[in-house]
Amino acid sequence: MKEIVFTRKELYELVWSEPVTHLAEKYHISDNGIRKQCVKKDISLPPVGYWQKIKYGYKPTKTKLSNKKYKENETITIHEGYEKNNKLPDKQYFLNAIKEAKRLNFVVPEKMSHMDILIRQTKSSFKRDYSYEGIYRSVEGVPMRVSKNLMGRALRFMDTIIKLLRARGHQLIKEYHHHYIVIFGIKIDYRIREKLRIEYNVSNYRELHPTGILMFTVQVDSTNKVWKDGKKMLEEQLDTILNYLELKAQ
Repeated sequence: MKEIVFTRKELYELVWSEPVTHLAEKYHISDNGIRKQCVKKDISLPPVGYWQKIKYGYKPTKTKLSNKKYKENETITIHEGYEKNNKLPDKQYFLNAIKEAKRLNFVVPEKMSHMDILIRQTKSSFKRDYSYEGIYRSVEGVPMRVSKNLMGRALRFMDTIIKLLRARGHQLIKEYHHHYIVIFGIKIDYRIREKLRIEYNVSNYRELHPTGILMFTVQVDSTNKVWKDGKKMLEEQLDTILNYLELKAQ
């Protein structure tokens, strides 16, 4: 089996010069093998979103090589086809990297503090939507359509995800009647609403009633993606949602 030898300095320069997946193809080794050696030898890797920022003209900060544990000229040997059968999928690696980011808070609080400005605008702009039974719609802030019973929960969820997005360096904007999350220059339409149930009254007229099920929907390239309460509550799916959004914006 062919061996490829790098110094710590060389491997550090390589992983910061192009994506690990590209290096894996170039040297015929697994990307997971490269990542594992970097972690083992204390070589920092570009954070999630680094290459996308460069793609869109940003100049993200490059983490310096630490020499506290190991010297720059210490050698690292990686075998061709290293752990090929145990290769970690890029999508799962992406998800793991987000979860490991200690500065991100994926917990939706029971009570809000220091509300994002968009949530303050949303909270003060609710108006009754007479197209639906017991439903209120926001006029400002974020696009929200829920019953009174879900209003507080929906606000807390959106406050948390907005803060996550801002912490990741992303934006939320409104253009005309559309609301977008902007990630690396890509606009993603979004909204939060309560699932409605169809019922027919005595006159056989269709009525829509709230179900208590909260849904978060995004649209990318005319394709809708929906997360909702189920085996997992919507609040427990924040990491999955953020992972999906950033992958879609690549």
